[in-house]
Amino acid sequence: MITEFIRNRSEHLSFNSLVVSERIGLVKEKMTKRLSLHETLYYSPLCPGYLHLFNNVSELNQFKSIQVRDGALGVHRFFFENPAPNGCKTKMLVHSSLSRLVPASWIDQINFYEHYFEPPTVKQNPNKMLLIITIDKLHCTLEEVNSFKSLLNGVVNLPQKVECLVLDSDNRDYDEAHFTGHSFNFIRSLSNAFQDLKINEVSFVNWSTVMNISTINEYMYYDFNDNNYLYADSYILHFMFTRGATPLRTVKNRNIRDESSFQLSKFHGIQLMDGHKKHWEKENVEISNFLNMAYQKMLPTTELYFDASDKNPPFCTKSFEELTDYIIKTELNDLI
Repeated sequence: MITEFIRNRSEHLSFNSLVVSERIGLVKEKMTKRLSLHETLYYSPLCPGYLHLFNNVSELNQFKSIQVRDGALGVHRFFFENPAPNGCKTKMLVHSSLSRLVPASWIDQINFYEHYFEPPTVKQNPNKMLLIITIDKLHCTLEEVNSFKSLLNGVVNLPQKVECLVLDSDNRDYDEAHFTGHSFNFIRSLSNAFQDLKINEVSFVNWSTVMNISTINEYMYYDFNDNNYLYADSYILHFMFTRGATPLRTVKNRNIRDESSFQLSKFHGIQLMDGHKKHWEKENVEISNFLNMAYQKMLPTTELYFDASDKNPPFCTKSFEELTDYIIKTELNDLI
């Protein structure tokens, strides 16, 4: 039941207080910048948070339960560093698309979740679209432009006005002049898709503009997050959900109100995926073998996820990032 994950307001505020006060150190700071606005805190009795904001499992153990907001990279890094609970009793909600990154030793403390969306009873066809683009080569891939284009091909009344919210680790307000490297190639591919779809009215907006759109409920939106690489739960998506905007990507609809779901706003909430946990338990041996082979193939035994002697360490090494990407593409995509 999801009730075991619900905390009262004082517990939630205590959780947020720790998360904010512990947001120190170069490693945390780099990941926080990389996540950009997606990491912004919001209130929920499920205590949503990112695992990299805890220094160790002892800090995590101060809370009975949390909803893990991390994507594949953060979840993989946490369990790679902590292959067993070692005294941690905190129960965690992890996004179902990342279940195969959870070690068997943790499964008694893990449940899996997905978001659900309940659109307004009377809903007009959206006449505008907001695109959420996070500039990160492994998170926001060129291949996803094709997936996005395929989704739009299936839309009967295609919005003709598109606004692009483009984010990066520096939280810049983007226009065409900023695009270089991967961002340039991504936007160029996206522009070609717009031409093919005969969408001519395209503009760039910043977050302040988005927050002040009074008719945001009349928008359709799409988050370029096919692989849940950096995050599985985003403040921006929480903002769009709570205001009744329509996701282009399929989001689970909740047909009945039961003890496996929790409503976060008038239009959306969290659904426990109990059947998914049984599937995980059934497939775990095969999954573990796959991960072991992936580690041997992709990650040299002498190279950990970060170098402890590095005075300016990254969140994790390039090899570990590529390993996570490899696992996503070969093992996780059928769950997302």
